[in-house]
Amino acid sequence: MGRVLELSISQTDCPHPVLTARMKGLSILVMNTVRLNENRQLNFSIFRAPNQKSTKEAINMLSKFPGLEIREVVGIKKQLFSAIYSFPTTSALHRLSEFGLRLYPIYANNGIEKWFYHLSDENVAPLLTSINDETTKLIKWRKLSVSEFYETYTQLFLDIWRVHQVEDLPPSNRQILERAVLAGYYDWPRKISLTTLSANLSLPKATLSYRLRKAEKELMIQRTKHD
Repeated sequence: MGRVLELSISQTDCPHPVLTARMKGLSILVMNTVRLNENRQLNFSIFRAPNQKSTKEAINMLSKFPGLEIREVVGIKKQLFSAIYSFPTTSALHRLSEFGLRLYPIYANNGIEKWFYHLSDENVAPLLTSINDETTKLIKWRKLSVSEFYETYTQLFLDIWRVHQVEDLPPSNRQILERAVLAGYYDWPRKISLTTLSANLSLPKATLSYRLRKAEKELMIQRTKHD
């Protein structure tokens, strides 16, 4: 497979960075993109709202993005919903599609969208120098090994799955896990350490570690039952 290039970019002509910047805690997994023609693209994405109450608000924000048309909201479950929608082709998609294979999912959170490219060679300069324009800005980039990409890819889906299952936990464990998820403890890379999280929750580190492991075990048991 070679190596993978991870790009973190901001865009003003794409709904994913714009919406996740406006709504704190909103994240988007873009599962596929199809170019309808030279001027429009069609996307299928999974959205995770910060809480169940904000799900409708997130759908409303999506529908009001300039030029965007929601074809179908495929399903809504608690904090999650998936949608098929089209909007004007972004500048980045126009200019960067010639640089090889873009891997999915694409992940958007906190106003930043992460793209993953399979590298056909080690020379990334042409791609990197083609990103910035009036609508698109490169925030950072890095090369990933195959194992690092697989870990990142798996973590994106685990994050969605945890939110989908978390409300079935006992209230005390659910609250602990929700706080950990929102604080970024399960993000990759982690945005908060166990030590800092325990201080924020006023719980001993050992107690917090035990309760998180217990909640994770309960989630795994629930998943096994559902399967």
